[in-house]
Amino acid sequence: MDIKRKNDVLEQTLSRLINFISSAESKIAPLFIISTSMLAIFMALVPSTFDWKIKSIILVIFTVTPLIISLLLILVSIFPRTKGPKGSMIYFKGIIDQESDEYLNEMKEETEEKHFEDLARQCYINAEITSRKFKLIRYSMISLFISVIPWLFIIYEFYKAKD
Repeated sequence: MDIKRKNDVLEQTLSRLINFISSAESKIAPLFIISTSMLAIFMALVPSTFDWKIKSIILVIFTVTPLIISLLLILVSIFPRTKGPKGSMIYFKGIIDQESDEYLNEMKEETEEKHFEDLARQCYINAEITSRKFKLIRYSMISLFISVIPWLFIIYEFYKAKD
């Protein structure tokens, strides 16, 4: 495969990886809204006088802990990773680390081989980012799902206590 074809393949791969990152990030808002809503409803319904039995305490622990874990995983996943290859002509931080004229001169000196190496590094870093985001979001979803059943039971207990 010639270098031009390799660069085309890498550019397509990088584009797909960036789309995967966007896909992962589109799941963050609903997860955040659901988790915070469940916590808010929980907090709003805690009765001022409640007979805290061991069952209720366990339900609260199995409700609140996974919801907080879900939120923390979401928060970690939304912070951008800005570590990239130094001197990259593609990565925004690699570009702004240079002066404008220096960047222009580097671009004039850019070769197909240098571009290939830069693209390959970008693909690798974006694959790491994509993998990490999907893993964090998957664990956040699992944590949220774990909290649903105990949340329903404790909300029911709180409603019963208000009668």
